[in-house]
Amino acid sequence: MPEDLPKSTKERIAQAIIDKIIANSEAGLNRTGGSLPKYSKGYLNSDAFTAFGKDSKPNMTLSGDMLGQIDVLGISGDTIKIGWDSELENAKAHGNITGQEGLWKKKRDFFGLTAKEIKEILDANGEG
Repeated sequence: MPEDLPKSTKERIAQAIIDKIIANSEAGLNRTGGSLPKYSKGYLNSDAFTAFGKDSKPNMTLSGDMLGQIDVLGISGDTIKIGWDSELENAKAHGNITGQEGLWKKKRDFFGLTAKEIKEILDANGEG
């Protein structure tokens, strides 16, 4: 992304990236366009799963807080920083992405886009 773009264009691109990450996640896709790993039988039978009326297809959404709080953390030059201000939501994302924290036993790396998706966003904003 060129450094000389207007701030409003960079903000629009950043929001489009966030929107695409959320849409992919809700569709059960990881950062490379593949399917997210299936839920464990234990989770499928858990009270949390039942209480939130989850579907058996992984979509990175339990309460909606984690995906709902992805935000633009900064824009500098040709760099856009996207993530979470909330330590709790950041920890949830980290656990899902790495599969190494507490409840998360399977790696569900949802946080990112393919080069093709990024190009499409830039093209749609006149910057590809």
